[in-house]
Amino acid sequence: MIFLQIGSNIGDRYSNLMTCIKNIELLIGKIINKSKIYVSECWGVKNQRDYFNMVVAIKSIYDPLKVLKIISIIENDMGRIRKKKWGPRTIDIDILFCGKQIIKSKELIIPHKHLDQRMFVLRPLADIAPFFIHPESKKNIKQLIKECKDDNKVFEYEL
Repeated sequence: MIFLQIGSNIGDRYSNLMTCIKNIELLIGKIINKSKIYVSECWGVKNQRDYFNMVVAIKSIYDPLKVLKIISIIENDMGRIRKKKWGPRTIDIDILFCGKQIIKSKELIIPHKHLDQRMFVLRPLADIAPFFIHPESKKNIKQLIKECKDDNKVFEYEL
């Protein structure tokens, strides 16, 4: 099971998430579960529009590096421009977990190195996998939420 975090803060954020989900299913693998959508303040760089965020769980035949390459294609096709770190984006897709794998390479770090510090990742992740155990910390998602010091506002989006 691969967990992906999806975020958008440029354009029609809701529509961007829905298009991204379709692209993930078309190009990466079957979506097994998806979280609610959350609205959150920017993390890292302020003075940006709030993000819409969600997490999806997928089954894929591809290895994590291939998934990363496909993610980059999806982001580029959806208009992502990489100008500055943590800058605004049409779509952002991060690999959070690939099962229990731990990968530390120049191209990819799994589990995602900041996920336990970001409430906008943990809240949606808890919707679909509250008892999933982080392979490095050995703590489940509910425990990571209790310990998270991120005080940025994160609230459920209502259609």
